[in-house]
Amino acid sequence: MNISTPRRGFTFLILLITFCLTLLATISNELNLSGLSFIIFCGYVFHFLKVSPYVAIPLLGFIFIRFTELLSGIFIENGGYLTETGLFGEVTGAFMKLTFYYIIFLNLSVLLTIFLMQKNKT
Repeated sequence: MNISTPRRGFTFLILLITFCLTLLATISNELNLSGLSFIIFCGYVFHFLKVSPYVAIPLLGFIFIRFTELLSGIFIENGGYLTETGLFGEVTGAFMKLTFYYIIFLNLSVLLTIFLMQKNKT
């Protein structure tokens, strides 16, 4: 079984863009980037599935829950009504931060899988 890592340049670019947008969302609470965070996560996950399917397939449950979480974030940060709390959503930049953390997690899962497979070969 051959597991390849996502391209370093692409991964670094996505992490850099997401980090900069996370800082921007943290500084300016009026800037709604939840839709962009969903698009970035979708693009990275499709790249992740294409490049490292052996790592991505066991994580599909985790990835699917993150998709729904970020999709609901679009509605929450656009002022959606939360019936559980009785409040309306506000722009906080939280979903851009979540996207940044999720991309880091996916990269670390690939690196850990490669490390464990190389260790088992010896």
